[in-house]
Amino acid sequence: MRSPQIRNGGEREVEWQFDAADLSAVRTWCLSSSLPSPLRAAAPVQRQIGDVYLDSDDWRVYRSRYALRLRSSEGRITATLKSFGEASGALRKRVEISERVTTAEPGTLLDAPGPVGERLRALGVHSLRPLFELRMLRQALPVEASGAVAGEIALDTSAVLVGGRRVSGHLQRVEVEVAEGYEATLQLLVDALQEDCAIQPATRSKYEFGLELAGLRPLVDRDLAPRRGLPEGSVGEVAFATLREQWRSLLEEEPGTRLGDDVETLHRMRVQVRRLRAALRLFQRCLPGESAALRRELRWLGAELGAVRDADVQLEQLEAWQEAAGAGERAAFESLRPLLEAERRVARAEMLQSLNSERYTRLGAGMTDLVREGPARAPAAALTPAREALPGLLRPYLRAVRRQGDAIAGDSPASEYHALRIRGKRLRYALECMSDEYGRAAKRLARALRRLQEVLGAHQDAAVAIKRLRVIAEEEGTELPPRTVLAMGEVLERYRVQMLELRVAFPSAYARVRGERWRTLRAALQES
Repeated sequence: MRSPQIRNGGEREVEWQFDAADLSAVRTWCLSSSLPSPLRAAAPVQRQIGDVYLDSDDWRVYRSRYALRLRSSEGRITATLKSFGEASGALRKRVEISERVTTAEPGTLLDAPGPVGERLRALGVHSLRPLFELRMLRQALPVEASGAVAGEIALDTSAVLVGGRRVSGHLQRVEVEVAEGYEATLQLLVDALQEDCAIQPATRSKYEFGLELAGLRPLVDRDLAPRRGLPEGSVGEVAFATLREQWRSLLEEEPGTRLGDDVETLHRMRVQVRRLRAALRLFQRCLPGESAALRRELRWLGAELGAVRDADVQLEQLEAWQEAAGAGERAAFESLRPLLEAERRVARAEMLQSLNSERYTRLGAGMTDLVREGPARAPAAALTPAREALPGLLRPYLRAVRRQGDAIAGDSPASEYHALRIRGKRLRYALECMSDEYGRAAKRLARALRRLQEVLGAHQDAAVAIKRLRVIAEEEGTELPPRTVLAMGEVLERYRVQMLELRVAFPSAYARVRGERWRTLRAALQES
């Protein structure tokens, strides 16, 4: 896959943050001739700012790696989502998404029509509560470079309030925000400012500072610890430890999947759904009876995520082909993009509806209960030592891959390749669950399976894309302009060629799975 694409990313904020004991000395320095040429600071503009930070009871905004605030200043109220971003010393790079609102009531944000309200609804936020308030006096000094605005130096004096009561002394901070294209120029200013004024890089954002003073510890990881464990070294212990880790990993990807900024987040969540289904299937004899129903519900969830993922893959492939095409072909390909983007919008709307449904809520509650309470209700098979039980669990997966893979020929239908892909994934996920028991032998075969999956996955993506494009042609072909129909034909042909090339690559990728790595693991199983 190509590098992650960011959709609807808001504005990029680049700034340096410093703690300062004496803001008046910093202000004097800024207004003197100390700034590196050609920079100049204008006279400060003073503003009173009130920030109220908000989140849901289950920390949905925090879990999406954003902070949500309502800012009141100069008669204007602005809602802002600010990403946690990247920090390197004093430098912070973040995404900032803002929307003007008419009232400071938190509940009105959920109906706001702009990008902040839209994202809160995508996250499934149903109510918001105030976390703390930050009251700030800001002296803002615009910085110019040869007459153009290069950024701003903000001298902030802040206090934190919880429930209307002040819980901190004054926090004094210097923030240097950069206008686009001036980062290198303002780096010179920051270096001189830090050296001359003896200010120190801030180790926490204002949001982190406020959370700490308010005594708030976001519940990022739900309570997934078992109420009562199983005997050490038992197969049940392995099973529930695997399920807890995989369920936790899935939950971590959910907020980013809902927001849709990074297409790879959805991909990772979909992979975690598959891993979790595979673990439930592998360890089914060790689990309470409701695990079978949960596995079926995870299959539904995977399908909901899959429709969006398929559209993402096709859009990325189209972009790659456009970049490699000549000017004439590029224009033809571009005419196909609106159709694929429209399909993605529909699929994403349906996915969000599913994630906000009672069905998904029940699935979440059921999985959490299983991994937390399950060990206390596990069947007797869960007590078997792992070294005794695991070979018997793994052998059917090995046989299934060998049986399916050996039967594939160059002219086999795409469905046969896809069936091997499914069996290979189940085996690889099973091996990953057992890597502690079988060490290097399991890891080496898992790596070979991963390479095989890359071939089979690309083959299946091409098959799905061909099918989808044919449906578009059948349903909308008469309404499409000629160059779009031409582009669809070109894309279909490229996918067909790609599938043929992947079929040529298949035998060597499968041989690595079926060869020495296979024999080594089989020997390890026989020794168990």
